[in-house]
Amino acid sequence: MLMNELLEKESHSVEYSCSVGAVNIPKERNLYTVLRRKYSNLAKEAVSQFSALYNSYTNCDDILRKSSSDFQKSICPVIDEIKKELISIERYDWDYDTIYQYANEHGYLNPFYEASDSVCDKIISVNEDLEAQKQYRQERKDNRARWEGGSFGGTVVDNYAHQAELGMMNIAEGIGHSIWNAGANSVSKMVANSELRQIFADTKTRTVIEKGVFEAAFAR
Repeated sequence: MLMNELLEKESHSVEYSCSVGAVNIPKERNLYTVLRRKYSNLAKEAVSQFSALYNSYTNCDDILRKSSSDFQKSICPVIDEIKKELISIERYDWDYDTIYQYANEHGYLNPFYEASDSVCDKIISVNEDLEAQKQYRQERKDNRARWEGGSFGGTVVDNYAHQAELGMMNIAEGIGHSIWNAGANSVSKMVANSELRQIFADTKTRTVIEKGVFEAAFAR
């Protein structure tokens, strides 16, 4: 149900009985509750889609390379719904790019990026190359501001995600190569790989990121 329909159908007070007597819910509160329920369900769907994409991950490199672009893919249905909501109340000046940039600039996406950063920082800290860490963090920061628009399953979004993934792949591979090529001995290589496997296998790693997806999608 779109915004214009919700305003028409749900802009009324609600009264129900309980043990202390009749309770009246003002129309503003009723509308807020309906909208909150709707976007909570959309946020859960975003998590489900992200989770399906995450299922293909096999190691920490996949988290570094894919998590940001997969997050953007997973919130496409939410952005699509917001766009439809705005059109339903005759606001035609908000396209995908405008909505995404607004959400990004006002911090609505921060829950995901803070969660993702906490995981990715743990991964890249395994590599002691400070310059590689700095480069990776900058690439992640730059990717946050990129959004080419499109619809759920649309080719524009897919093309963007592919380009973003290529950028993160280059950085992730650079970090991986520096672990192997910066004069590290076999023992330190084994320790590093063991730490990375532990991070990926830890259920908290996935839980933290997926919680960030939900909170970012629901914040809209």
